[in-house]
Amino acid sequence: MKINVIKVPVMYGSSKSGVEYGPRKIEEMGLYELIKKYGFEINHINEIYIPIASEINKLDKNELIKYHDENLLINKNLAKTVDECTKNTPITLILGGDHVLGLGSIMGSIQNSENLGVFWIDAHCDINTEHTSFTKNAHGMPLAFACGLGDSEFTKIYKEKKLNPENIFIVGARDIDSGEYEICDKYRVNLFDMPKIHEKGLENIIKTALTELENKKIDKIHLSIDVDALDKKYVPGTGTPVEDGFNIEQLKYIIKNIIATGKVYSIDVVELNPRIDNNNQTAYYTMEIITCILESLKEYNDVT
Repeated sequence: MKINVIKVPVMYGSSKSGVEYGPRKIEEMGLYELIKKYGFEINHINEIYIPIASEINKLDKNELIKYHDENLLINKNLAKTVDECTKNTPITLILGGDHVLGLGSIMGSIQNSENLGVFWIDAHCDINTEHTSFTKNAHGMPLAFACGLGDSEFTKIYKEKKLNPENIFIVGARDIDSGEYEICDKYRVNLFDMPKIHEKGLENIIKTALTELENKKIDKIHLSIDVDALDKKYVPGTGTPVEDGFNIEQLKYIIKNIIATGKVYSIDVVELNPRIDNNNQTAYYTMEIITCILESLKEYNDVT
């Protein structure tokens, strides 16, 4: 089976630098050897151009969204690249970089799906608009923009298709803004936050989500994994760690069950920040996540 790799060394989703070195760190830790070990053929390796911007000028173009124009350009280029990759190759792996790239990933993936579903595995919902965000950080907004909510330039970033908010499955969120709760409720987003997971149990939550997936007749899945889905004690090298998160075995359980549907064809792995990591601890967990992805794809797909 062929796989595309797209590197997106972007840090403009917030004002915290270091996350732009995530893709390079993943490469240094043996990404391509790992891909080949599991029987995949690397089709293309792409890197999205990241313009240079000054933090002093981060609100010059838009007072409600930091690095507005830079994030717009990066996600436009990413959407086009993901569109081309998912059209011709079974699996596309997108490496961040900041989770702001999720907009481009989704807008590219959706072009080659009749009814795309998105699993967003993250400590945060990332479904603010510029009017509900307290931080003005664009990495808290990609899901809203993908659904056509918020800033008109971002919602029209690439072609006409929009993500159906009822096809979003947010799993593991535990740092959620009030405006995000309102958006999730109004647009019937499938929000499985940590209190609900504690109440119902992870196995029951995943079973419920996958049943909904079938009921909605979703044909393909974009799986987006932020390393901060893990509890903060495991991931010092990420920008916004939050306590009460998953351990690595729980996260692997989620990944395996989603990939077992056979519908996953594009995957984000984001928010590794090597600059603030502790003895590569977060980098090693990131590689465990990628290993689980590849193992699961090999098990549930015909890797030839």
